[in-house]
Amino acid sequence: MVDKRNKNRTFMVSSLITLSVIMILIALVPANAVTISINELSGSIMRGDPKTFIVMVKMESQDKFVPISNITLSVNGPNTKNWTFNPFSGVLTNPPNDKNITIKVLSPPGSGSPGSGYGYGYGYDFGYGYNNQQGGKSILLTYQITLSTTDLTPGNYTATAYLNTGNPAKATFASSATPFTITSNN
Repeated sequence: MVDKRNKNRTFMVSSLITLSVIMILIALVPANAVTISINELSGSIMRGDPKTFIVMVKMESQDKFVPISNITLSVNGPNTKNWTFNPFSGVLTNPPNDKNITIKVLSPPGSGSPGSGYGYGYGYDFGYGYNNQQGGKSILLTYQITLSTTDLTPGNYTATAYLNTGNPAKATFASSATPFTITSNN
């Protein structure tokens, strides 16, 4: 009888410890430490007026190894537009030479650390293990974007920015959709 009670007590204690460990592991699932935001875009914009706003990408130190292939700005509404640009130069890669948007790179990848550069003739890369030349700190990429609204039909729109990694394991990180309205100039 005593042996059966000890077995039950041992079983209960081991079950509680196992459940506690499982709960701790569930609670410690890492949060997404890559955040993308669109600032200064919301509100009404008169059709034909240019609108300047900021896209920011912040990578916390634990996600500093995320590769950066390119960045896409997607505008959805009565008209849908997608622009993809080089994160270092701001040059549009898709569609190339589009005059409806201009991108000024305020802080490109690798700008926060001295010694970033090309290496010893082996090229350069921002894939896993290269740390984007940033040491152990957070990385902040900032882009000033000016959108020409001349070709946008009046109505309600949303804008979303995407960091494209080029890695199928986690292809993109996205901002929240930022609403804005194009009003008629009549």
